[in-house]
Amino acid sequence: MRKGHIFVSLILFFFCNELRTQTSTPDFSYHITIDLQNVVSAKDRVKVTITPPPIKARVIYYVLPIYIPGIEGKVDAGRFVHQFYALDDKGFPLKVSKKKNGIIVLKLSKGATLKKIEYWVDDTWDDEKTKSSESNSKFNYVPQAAGSNIDAGNNYVLNHAFFFGYIKGFSDVPYTITILKPEELAASSALKIIPETQTRDSYKTSNYKQLLDNPVMYSRPDSCGFFAGNIYVSISVYSENGRVSSRLVRRLIAAHITSASNFIPEVGEKKYEMIFYFTTPFKTVLNSNGGYGGLVHKGCAFYFMPELEDEEALATELQRETAGDILHLLKPLDYQCMANSNDFTKPQLMKSWWFSEGVNLYFGWLSAVRDSFVSEGEFMGNVSLKIRLAQLAPNKPMTDLKSLTNCLDVPLKREALRSKAMLLAFLLDIKISELTEGKMGLKEAVLELDKHETMIPDSLESWLVKITDPRIAQFFRDYVDGIKPMPLMSEFEKIGWAYAPSTIDSALTFGAFGLLYNDNLDAFFVYNADTSNLFGLRDGDRIVSVDGMILGSSTFDDALHSVYSPTMDREVQLRFIRKDLNYTSSAIPYIKVMLVEYLIRMDPAAPAAAIKLHRQVFSPTLF
Repeated sequence: MRKGHIFVSLILFFFCNELRTQTSTPDFSYHITIDLQNVVSAKDRVKVTITPPPIKARVIYYVLPIYIPGIEGKVDAGRFVHQFYALDDKGFPLKVSKKKNGIIVLKLSKGATLKKIEYWVDDTWDDEKTKSSESNSKFNYVPQAAGSNIDAGNNYVLNHAFFFGYIKGFSDVPYTITILKPEELAASSALKIIPETQTRDSYKTSNYKQLLDNPVMYSRPDSCGFFAGNIYVSISVYSENGRVSSRLVRRLIAAHITSASNFIPEVGEKKYEMIFYFTTPFKTVLNSNGGYGGLVHKGCAFYFMPELEDEEALATELQRETAGDILHLLKPLDYQCMANSNDFTKPQLMKSWWFSEGVNLYFGWLSAVRDSFVSEGEFMGNVSLKIRLAQLAPNKPMTDLKSLTNCLDVPLKREALRSKAMLLAFLLDIKISELTEGKMGLKEAVLELDKHETMIPDSLESWLVKITDPRIAQFFRDYVDGIKPMPLMSEFEKIGWAYAPSTIDSALTFGAFGLLYNDNLDAFFVYNADTSNLFGLRDGDRIVSVDGMILGSSTFDDALHSVYSPTMDREVQLRFIRKDLNYTSSAIPYIKVMLVEYLIRMDPAAPAAAIKLHRQVFSPTLF
């Protein structure tokens, strides 16, 4: 054979060998099928089939989340999984054992590769206690906005943590999801859903965290959208009784969402998906356990809301729940970006929790004030309520993770901590604006933080000191990492606000009555009621709603705003329960000289420096 032939043969050999290597490279990703067509109707169960990455090991740990970002307590997704089995590459079933920490242990024979996992999943919305004596907190209800719904042929809510997990050490690999669905249902999600056929969809993510950050809802199509500044907001709605449509939701929240969007034009052109499930108010266990509310993600949010017939009450509820949510487009304000953990068997809390939570709440109000959507007086009223609620927070540093973990599991303490976090964000904005002489505020600091690709929660304070002013470090030492009382009076003076913790003043009132909170019921009961109060309340009455807004720990400040800070000639309606009977009472407040707590007003004698700083915080565009 000639040398030329030998050279060509070698080329062909190496080419064929390289081709064989490329085509035989295993697909190192998860392929998952969720069957929404063949639901076990008696138990509302769906089948999940997983082709995992080809992992060869003697023991494999399949993890189902115990904790997820944005939810303070346990979710324990493993309790909703049944009939779990797995096969190796030779078709042999594996020995499976379930641990209490959300881990399922798979044992393989020597040289075997994990080939397939299959099981059935219950939804979380229908989850009920088997013992009535068991407390809600111990039973660990999953908030509906974070959980899953299986309503065969009508609606499916897929928060992915409750449908599948990941193999320990392999959460940062791609996922391909195939959904087998009823023909008439369509998907709503921030993910790119590819309709392969009328009954088959697929979508992909780069890792498990991206799946947790993007819920999917299947229902009959009802969607619309609008531009809020640079951000296109897409709204999808499922309403059990057809009372609420996507166009109605758009009309009620568009101005409020636009205020938040106008606050952050720097984010550029973005898309934000808002998914709503509306249920019959006071229906059954479906909405009495877990509670109304929303779970916000970086590019989307999911809401579980009541179908309120009164449009004004519905608007109030929607605006309260969605206020500032699109601000999660900024990484420092997004739970998942800040959690920075791939271990979902451990709490997703971080020392910067107060910042993400507090700044988001504060910016929601600040953006509305700057856009004239709400008045500064309304903001003052909300700050007053936040001060009242913050008194219930423990005297511990806001970065004490043990204290946070314990308190965030208790609804009213959680709201107290959220209130304190918002007040800290407000004071931090005042301090930054003061020290930088108006050249920078908290918003500008957050935008600077947002430029960094990766967020390290434990270094947040150091970054803020570096970005703003070295003297900010003392603020963190005293009020965030320390337990000094917040200097509300002196800091409010700097922006021309007069604050009095308690004072004698002429005030509007409905008469005296106190409220006691029951943690197990997430309910407020009347005590020490003056018999002359205008609502006719008596000790032991349970207040259900105020002006149509359901009263619970998460709505405490908003729902009771019209009671604690009433407006002249504005009627307020209460619904309450007395001895298992429902009552409705309406009243208009009257003026009375009385002891008023947490009073905030504009200071008519504010110096020029305070007026200037006030403008820098609330109206920076005037400079």
